[in-house]
Amino acid sequence: MTDDHVLIETPEHIEVNYELAGLGSRALAGILDTIIQGLLTALVVAGLGWLGEWYNIEAALGFMYAIIIATTGFLAATAYFVVSEMLMDGQSPGKRMAGLRVVRDDGSPITFLDSALRNIIRVVDMLPFFYSVGLIAMFFSKRAKRLGDMAAGTIVVKERLLEPPGLLAEQERSGQVPGAPPELLARLRTVMHLLGPEDYQTAERFLERRYELEVGTREALARQIAEALLRRAGLAPEAQYPAEVVLEALVELHRDRPL
Repeated sequence: MTDDHVLIETPEHIEVNYELAGLGSRALAGILDTIIQGLLTALVVAGLGWLGEWYNIEAALGFMYAIIIATTGFLAATAYFVVSEMLMDGQSPGKRMAGLRVVRDDGSPITFLDSALRNIIRVVDMLPFFYSVGLIAMFFSKRAKRLGDMAAGTIVVKERLLEPPGLLAEQERSGQVPGAPPELLARLRTVMHLLGPEDYQTAERFLERRYELEVGTREALARQIAEALLRRAGLAPEAQYPAEVVLEALVELHRDRPL
């Protein structure tokens, strides 16, 4: 395994190869996030300042008002990353534009506590200026981790944004992974309420990353995930359709469900 890749064994005992995000790609994501985050934080602080003048809070609280403004700015800056990573499945706007994603050390999606911890410690990584401590930590870490990642048990990986045209064309010619047929959708629609959000997230995460896997690994992992989800929904494993088609059908139904 090269220094820019990490091999992770999933709970299904399948080895998945992730490409680690390097200094360049993470710096790009950081710059993009800093611009967006700065604008949002400035709006929050400006809004508080306006309220302070309108209600004469500054005169009443004095120095404490400045501390409140500074604390609110820090919380807004931290909340930017935590909220976006929770809503965007381990991504911030900058990371999405740079094609990066935060995952746990075992390859599973990050939790709220993971995100909160890694982003609270971000203030230490930024010392003394623009992530100097974090960059030094990443340089000496085998998994390119800043201090926040070390504390939270997370890594940042590159995400394949587009499917390889050659592989996709080959699958279309062979019909190996066709679209979900109506009869399969109709069968799954009756039981989809028995599956939870984490089940659909598992299927969706696999479909996003399937083209990064070796063919044998990809087929084995798709089959194990599909069979586990079908058993949880009270259905027998599908023999008529490829496992990836079943997962595609589940994700399609979940996305199209009425809110």
